[in-house]
Amino acid sequence: MSWVAGAERYYADFEPVVETLAGHGLSLHRADPSTKVDFITDEVLSHRLWHVCDEAGVTIRHVSGSPVATEANDFMTVIASETGDVVFMTPNLLYQAAAFEPMIKWTLINRAQSPGIDDGDMFLCNDPWVGAVHQNDVAVFAPVFHDGKLFCWVGASIHEVDVGGPAPGSFSITARDVFEEVPPLPPVKIVKNFEIQSDIEDLYTRRSRQPLLLSLDLRAQIAANNVARSRILEAIEKYGADTVKAVMGRVMDRAEAQLRARLRELPDGVWRHVDFQETAFAGDRGIYAGRLELTKAGDHLHFDFTGSAAQVGLINSATSGTRAGVLAGILPLLVGDIPWALGGLQRCIAITNPRGTMLNAEYPAAVSMGSITGTWLAHNCAHAAISKMMLCHPEHGRRALSGGGGSWPAMQLFGWDKTGYAFVTQFQEANLAGFGARSFADGVNTAGAYCIPSARIPNVEATEFTWPLLVLCRGEAIDTGGAGKWRGGAGGKFSFVLHKTNRNFTHVSAAFHVAVPNGGALSGGLPGASVVYSMQRDSDVLARLAQGQIPQEIASLSGTLDILPPKSQTEQGRDDVYAITFFGGGGYGDPLDREPESVLHDVAEGFVSRAEAARLYGVVIEGGAVDRAATQARRTIIRADRLGGKVPVARRDTPAAVPEGGIGLNDYTMLASRRLTCRCCGQDHGPADENYKLALVMRTMPIADLSPTMADPADFIDEPVEFRSFICPGCGTQVETEVALAREAPLWDVQLVH
Repeated sequence: MSWVAGAERYYADFEPVVETLAGHGLSLHRADPSTKVDFITDEVLSHRLWHVCDEAGVTIRHVSGSPVATEANDFMTVIASETGDVVFMTPNLLYQAAAFEPMIKWTLINRAQSPGIDDGDMFLCNDPWVGAVHQNDVAVFAPVFHDGKLFCWVGASIHEVDVGGPAPGSFSITARDVFEEVPPLPPVKIVKNFEIQSDIEDLYTRRSRQPLLLSLDLRAQIAANNVARSRILEAIEKYGADTVKAVMGRVMDRAEAQLRARLRELPDGVWRHVDFQETAFAGDRGIYAGRLELTKAGDHLHFDFTGSAAQVGLINSATSGTRAGVLAGILPLLVGDIPWALGGLQRCIAITNPRGTMLNAEYPAAVSMGSITGTWLAHNCAHAAISKMMLCHPEHGRRALSGGGGSWPAMQLFGWDKTGYAFVTQFQEANLAGFGARSFADGVNTAGAYCIPSARIPNVEATEFTWPLLVLCRGEAIDTGGAGKWRGGAGGKFSFVLHKTNRNFTHVSAAFHVAVPNGGALSGGLPGASVVYSMQRDSDVLARLAQGQIPQEIASLSGTLDILPPKSQTEQGRDDVYAITFFGGGGYGDPLDREPESVLHDVAEGFVSRAEAARLYGVVIEGGAVDRAATQARRTIIRADRLGGKVPVARRDTPAAVPEGGIGLNDYTMLASRRLTCRCCGQDHGPADENYKLALVMRTMPIADLSPTMADPADFIDEPVEFRSFICPGCGTQVETEVALAREAPLWDVQLVH
């Protein structure tokens, strides 16, 4: 297999190759099917190996000098089988865990003969067509041998702040192909016989603007692998190789069995979602759709991305990135209480991903932003579709989550400190994004990203100590959480000025969901606000600081406000203030169903403004209290306005129970006797074999009207986009919402087999 062909063929090509590896002097330790393991040994040993994986992660945090790893946990450690199936992983950046299997399988196929795979070796890879999500996510993985046989693999990956290329931070926002980015490295032997190969290390670090940091992180990865290797060998010494391998196999088998059992509890059907990326490269004004059709049949899931936009600019991912996005969407939602043994879980999953699209980009497409573009888009689609599937079950629906953190708003910074030392960093404050609402509670404010369960934001003091800047503000931003019966988590805000440096900074900003919000709200909720990059130019901030004032909002400063586009490179001078508002989480349920006292609390805490409380929630606040009569009257007016002035019929106090044999799609719609009906008033919503949205009243709203913090999409893209709400024609309940291209018909998002 040539390295350009990438990972897409590794499943088909791999098994026959296993039998030929011995001809290259490589013998694999295969599980002995007759090995017996008692329950207690199974439990003790599986948890011991899980702890080994976690200990490797702790080693990275202790050795790495990068705040990406030490502060934000943007790394991954894994233990994989002899053939690369991931058995154990840490709860850090989930995308990176899925990358190890294709990389290890590719290495077995392509490196066993030359240069060989031996005890004491480690391989380094950041090639997206082999398995890496993008070039900044660098993996180092090592074979573990016992008695001359390859027993298993251990691996460690870190997002590196700079691995070279034209732009600081290695996100090449003008790139049209990979030749305008940092060149990817297919697996190369970075460690041989337990010694770092200095020539390969020089080749790797020479390209970076931060070579010392890159070398230190390399040693953190090597140390993590050494710790994992030694602990596994200790376990083998105590329990025997066959027992350890049998337990690893059992962990994967249990994960598969538990997921299949869960899937059998859910109804069969099809769930669809469309999400968007804008601005394929700096200066572009296009918008590009990622389309997913999720089919659940029995105990199997099929994710089909047919119809997604063609590869374009640098917003692409290779197919390995899309697979990583799908698996990251499954883990926290569907299998949060099942072992995250990817080697077992993925047996229940199939992915269709046509070549030449932005979710399966062919070489030499630009992919340097893959982890926060194509991969993240696939994750958003999978997350939304899985959540809607889970809502169709009364128990599993309680774990559904509205969308949140629509993408990772990258903030790459290049500058010089007071000593003249040049630095590059990536701010981890993007973990200030809000989580989406749950089906029974509000979303968590400034909680981070679903794909990094252990995400953290750096300590402000550590940030100011490390970099020549002064943080003015970091906290929750008002009116960013999506409105709903349960409010989406508030996104954060962050601003700073240069400090103790006489030279300008260079910013590289890169994200999507700047022009359009995350469309993953559930059951009639509104999406959270989009990210806003901005710079207040030529302000009076230094004079205000000299007076002892610390401005919390850039609107209070003099100067000119510069709203930055989704992909941009710009300078920050001494009098400029950089500010960003992060994504809010999507809401859940009709905002008019939110308890007025909860809205009052949101206003008091600064999560919702009084004006938005009245406009979106219909809650009137007077003198610090809810005006109950005025609120009821306003909500009646809003419901009638949704119906074009028609008086809505009376609603039930609580949604009707789903009859035996029926299925609830969400809080407001149920399927019974092959008809869809409103659970609030009994209004018929059409037959099960038709798009229920066509039986509802569709209302549209400009995207910019969703939140006072939202930009007008027309500032960044040319294609008209709109927000749609779908209203029960009987009682005026907001049943569902979507963000869509204005020219497209309503999406048939839930199609049950009944």
